[in-house]
Amino acid sequence: FFPRAPENPIDGRIISVVDGVSLIGQYQVVTINRGERDGLEAGHVLRIYQTGAVVTDNVRGRKLFAEKVRLPDEPAGTMMVFRTFDRMSYALVMEATNAIAVLDAVRNP
Repeated sequence: FFPRAPENPIDGRIISVVDGVSLIGQYQVVTINRGERDGLEAGHVLRIYQTGAVVTDNVRGRKLFAEKVRLPDEPAGTMMVFRTFDRMSYALVMEATNAIAVLDAVRNP
């Protein structure tokens, strides 16, 4: 494999982990919901993002009517695709800087 970034913009999700655990770490194999029809090939490298938490915004308004806002997604690691199918792919988590879970986002680095 020659690690490289995908030419097309990729915006997908981790849909499962091969070991069946709840938290995903380095050197584990995951399944993502993007494949050959999205332009993925073996060797493509993707960044994993943890979904941002939902918090109460007490600065914008009164505390009585505080809004809920979602924080931006945070980078959590890097993965490399090693097997692609039409609508899904397998990838190896090469680096994990934060806890990674099923349904975390995967995008171009």
